[in-house]
Amino acid sequence: MFVSLFQLTVACVTAASLYLSYWNITASIARRNAISKHRCKAPLAYPHKDPFFGLDAVRDAITAAKSKTSIARQIGQHLRYGSTFSSKFFMTPVISTSEPENIKAVLSTNFGDYGIGSRRKRAFAPLLGKSIFQVDGPQWKHSRDLLQLCLTRSQVVDLPMFDLHVTKLIKAISRHGSATVDLGIWFPRLIADFSTDCFFGKGMGSIETPSSLSTEFVQAMHDAQAGCEDRWKLGHFSSLFPHREFYRNVKRVHEFIDQHVERAMGLHDCTEGRPEVGRSEGEDRRVFLYELSKLTDDQQFLRDEILTIFSAAFDPVAALLTNLFFILAKRPDVWELLRGEVRPLDGKNPDMSQLRSLKYHQFCLKECEGPHTTSWLELIGN
Repeated sequence: MFVSLFQLTVACVTAASLYLSYWNITASIARRNAISKHRCKAPLAYPHKDPFFGLDAVRDAITAAKSKTSIARQIGQHLRYGSTFSSKFFMTPVISTSEPENIKAVLSTNFGDYGIGSRRKRAFAPLLGKSIFQVDGPQWKHSRDLLQLCLTRSQVVDLPMFDLHVTKLIKAISRHGSATVDLGIWFPRLIADFSTDCFFGKGMGSIETPSSLSTEFVQAMHDAQAGCEDRWKLGHFSSLFPHREFYRNVKRVHEFIDQHVERAMGLHDCTEGRPEVGRSEGEDRRVFLYELSKLTDDQQFLRDEILTIFSAAFDPVAALLTNLFFILAKRPDVWELLRGEVRPLDGKNPDMSQLRSLKYHQFCLKECEGPHTTSWLELIGN
């Protein structure tokens, strides 16, 4: 029995139409129920010049990204259209919000009601695979449970190790011999060294050797993340572009991570004369990747999760510190209050309990967090 091309096309279009109709009906019912339950009001609509595709918003977003004014653009939009407003992005309905209660609902109180979305999954899948950033439901819970257990075991908040890298930073700055120091070039080195030491068991050493920060891995990681953002902006249209350089960067990143994963897995195969699995060589401390490798032998899982954790610990935290000290340089009154809060320590390093008691320090950190700043500890905080 032969089916003509025309009949096949009609069947495909009909099936797609039925699916879209079903999806729209069920989504509409769920939306009405949510509106009735929470007494929601319709958000103010962004005044699109192209109300169908939203291409004007796409163009403005690309222009802002190229001129590095994306955050200023977002702030301006919320000032004009309110804390919550709706728009379109390549036909996709978008709700933008800076309202604390809305953000709390999505990230905490109603966390299970929201998903990552296919657009983000497609955009970041080549780099982050099926990591905790990329999954929902049972898969997300499985990743979270393993990472929480691993974080507890590896004691990621390793204050002596962090103190070691901060001490190196202070010495390096002192050797710089200048009264004025650009901390913006030092904080990425600090976080890169601490993160690699913490997660892989071997620091990058970029404070002493700055050239190591511009190694192939770090640059490839930066470019691959930028490529994921570009793929997200293009949405379904992303498949129309080859992204050859993007995939080359992803390959470089994966090769770097795979070396560390294979090393961690190798500790299971031959432990004679080697440090205890989970402990770094020559030190009485546990390493995140080694601990994680004890919980699973899935190398793909290990690569996806350790890469996600590292990416969340590098740029955002360095940016937070840079922004914090940029503000402090302009606010000597705040600086004095911070110094006053730590004065009772009498020059001694604080423990975790004492750190938690430094409320004003915590407030300053929260004030200086950017919209894209996410602590790697918050990845599994729900």
